[in-house]
Amino acid sequence: MIKLSDKQKQALEILQDNETNELLFGGAAGGAKSFLGCFWVLKMCLKYPGTRWLIGRSILKTLKETTIKTLFEVLQMQEIPKQAYKYNAQTNELIFYNKSEIIFKDLFSYPSDPNFDELGSLEITGCFIDEAIQVKEKAKNIVKSRIRFKLDEYNLIPKMLYTSNPGKGWLYKEFYKPYLNNTLQNNKKFVQSLLTDNPYISEYYAENLESLDKESKQRLLHGNWDYEQEGFIYDESKMNWFELKDIDVSTGQIINYADVADSGMDYFSMPIACIIMHKVYIIDWIYTQKPIEFWLPLVIDGIKKHNIQKTFFESNNMGLVATKYLKTQIGKPYDTTIHAIKETSNKHARIKLQAEVDIIHNFYFLSNHQGLYSQALEHLFQYRFDQSFKVDDAPDSLSGLSKQSMNYRSKKIVDK
Repeated sequence: MIKLSDKQKQALEILQDNETNELLFGGAAGGAKSFLGCFWVLKMCLKYPGTRWLIGRSILKTLKETTIKTLFEVLQMQEIPKQAYKYNAQTNELIFYNKSEIIFKDLFSYPSDPNFDELGSLEITGCFIDEAIQVKEKAKNIVKSRIRFKLDEYNLIPKMLYTSNPGKGWLYKEFYKPYLNNTLQNNKKFVQSLLTDNPYISEYYAENLESLDKESKQRLLHGNWDYEQEGFIYDESKMNWFELKDIDVSTGQIINYADVADSGMDYFSMPIACIIMHKVYIIDWIYTQKPIEFWLPLVIDGIKKHNIQKTFFESNNMGLVATKYLKTQIGKPYDTTIHAIKETSNKHARIKLQAEVDIIHNFYFLSNHQGLYSQALEHLFQYRFDQSFKVDDAPDSLSGLSKQSMNYRSKKIVDK
């Protein structure tokens, strides 16, 4: 017989009400979050024949090594005989005797499918996303749009369960912060899950978490969503965000700055900015590891689409060659707007300087970003003071944009 903790019971009641569409059950490690998700999905499959449920995680391999193993533990604990279901590891499906099924999905943001078109044909009854902090908001929204299968037949409403340890992404923005401010929408709920809420966890688990670094201990042991990130130059939760509908692009100056890849591991990075007064709005971002044959047409289209007044290319190494080639390919009158910029200062030093004195204060980023833009931001927020994260193309191109944009702003440097 399965015994649920009080927090799990609270979450399960929410998952069965007629008001809540999305629940975040999150916090410390050891709070039995995955167990709850598996228990809920299995219960719904058995209660409502012929329904279809999705269990997703960022990486399918990790899903199989963790969440699916928990699912089979729950099946065993509920004493459901193996004859009652069939698991197909090739198609990543589990089908029950009553025709209900669970689909296991990889929700990673692959460059080959930035819009998650692979999810577009899904029709599901509900969804459980494990370790949702690792999943892009775009993927979550696509999955959410696919919840419609047999809802009317069983008088159900769309339900999404997210389980996660604390993080600073969309979960923090959509659930935790509004929860603290008492502004959480009525159809969304947050239940904090802590190690101490799980009476069945090993006593040695907490001891292991005590040995972690300061940041990890705050997140995984104490379930602290407001932990201070140590070592990151950019803190996602403290950045400025905007939506395109909130600004009039026609009133601004449009410029961009490109950092050209020099080696196979580098990224081509070109943030495109609309400058209005002293504020810099990043309206688009071309970011890719693919060769010039891929990014050159994107750059040409971007310059024409946004009517960019000035295009700056960092001319170090391959940048000068790329600049000359772009001028020949784009033709008049755009070729006169393209300029090569020689950068001689230390890269890491200028990244830190421009971030501190300008970018963090005066730059604004798209809140509904996707595709290449999302990949650039992901790398931006991983860049550290100690340079342990080696991919520096996103912060480097931003620092170049920051310096070149000063001549186009009516009010310079930090907005006090």
